[in-house]
Amino acid sequence: MDIIKRQVKRSLADPETIQLARRIVSARYDYVRDPRTGKQVPVVKAWGQQYRAPSGGACRARDAACEVRKIWDFVVLNLRYTFDPQDPDTFSTVKESLDGGGGDCDDAVVMFAALLKAIGFRVIARVISTDGGKWEHVFAIVGCPHDAPRKWIPLDPTVDGVQLGWMYPNPRAQRDFEM
Repeated sequence: MDIIKRQVKRSLADPETIQLARRIVSARYDYVRDPRTGKQVPVVKAWGQQYRAPSGGACRARDAACEVRKIWDFVVLNLRYTFDPQDPDTFSTVKESLDGGGGDCDDAVVMFAALLKAIGFRVIARVISTDGGKWEHVFAIVGCPHDAPRKWIPLDPTVDGVQLGWMYPNPRAQRDFEM
């Protein structure tokens, strides 16, 4: 967990991460022509690159659900789940994951935690074991609303087709860590 926390801090120390999160929820997008379809698609700029942006307009002020949805959509559009090499386990910052176009479960935690913390959310990382033996998976959980979370929403895009709020059913063991 210490390495994941360190990558979240490194990401948040980069002012571009904070600006990216703000652009996403404020719908501060540019539009480019998709060469495959010829249609105009929204993109958000960061680190001199263009990344796919969620469709729709800006979130209203203090609309936590909208902000979480926009960040979820951005991550799902831009971070493809990939396994780490056999050895060693790697841990990427937001920029490194976006540059590479993918990452594993811990990279997704870093991405969600950094982007959501950049706009004032509390985020925890939940580590689970499905067999009760080894810890095998980690995902982010965000607290809503910002100032006094009453609802905690899982953010686990590592399984194709899952929606915001999905998590592995019935883990044998779990531990939560503040990010």
